[in-house]
Amino acid sequence: MLPLWLFFVISTFLIHWILVKADQKKPKTFVGYFMAITGIKLFAYLIIITVYALVVGKAALGFVLWFLVLYLLYSGFEVVMLMKHLKK
Repeated sequence: MLPLWLFFVISTFLIHWILVKADQKKPKTFVGYFMAITGIKLFAYLIIITVYALVVGKAALGFVLWFLVLYLLYSGFEVVMLMKHLKK
């Protein structure tokens, strides 16, 4: 599951970078950016899970559970790091 872990590392880094830049550029628009990116991320991840489940079938359960665990961990990490940034 290394590719899945790498996917989450890269996507979390990019999302964090975009949100930090948005906060630095116009702090008042941060909430809008955060909500939009979170919604896009959620739908994109849902599409990835659905496509994988349709292609692989019943064997996709392990992937889906691992994906959920990584999603929760990296979403929590993203929120904590953004809170640290916003407190500055």
